[in-house]
Amino acid sequence: ITKESAHNGKINSLCELTNNRLISGSDDELIKIWLYSSKDLSLIKQISKHKGFIYKIINLTNNIFATCSQDQTVKLFEHNENYQELLSIKSFSPIISIINLQKRKQLVIASRSSFSSNFSFWDTDSYVLIHDMNNYYFITAPSHMIELPNGNIAVSSNDERKPIVIINELTIIYISLFD
Repeated sequence: ITKESAHNGKINSLCELTNNRLISGSDDELIKIWLYSSKDLSLIKQISKHKGFIYKIINLTNNIFATCSQDQTVKLFEHNENYQELLSIKSFSPIISIINLQKRKQLVIASRSSFSSNFSFWDTDSYVLIHDMNNYYFITAPSHMIELPNGNIAVSSNDERKPIVIINELTIIYISLFD
């Protein structure tokens, strides 16, 4: 990678797409699309659509990827030659993480205000809001989420008293391993 093509900030997220494409998101507010091989990594596209740190990039389908940012938006892009923005979802607080729940066909958005965390569940066929879970004061900065085999979500938190929280679409199920 040349100095000119590198990010000017910490890289917060990487995501692999089809056709040997890799996407990176950074504190420099840029999304970069790379072509990779066993011997090379070259920049093929740079996207400047966010106005804050990019925290997470995920592949929703073979044709769409999503990014989330400190600028309180989730943006969906086509994965094709143009990488056009398809949709922008606005939140009232910085969006820390996103996950694609494949079993439920839902996009989960985790945001953090000064005092609480919020989770919203969106249908990935229509991108219509299904449900909000707001004002969870005991989840500090939900930074990483994974889908569990039973469809629930494990959420990591920066709160050392409650580092792992299990949620489903409607409620908190289990708070941390240390309760």
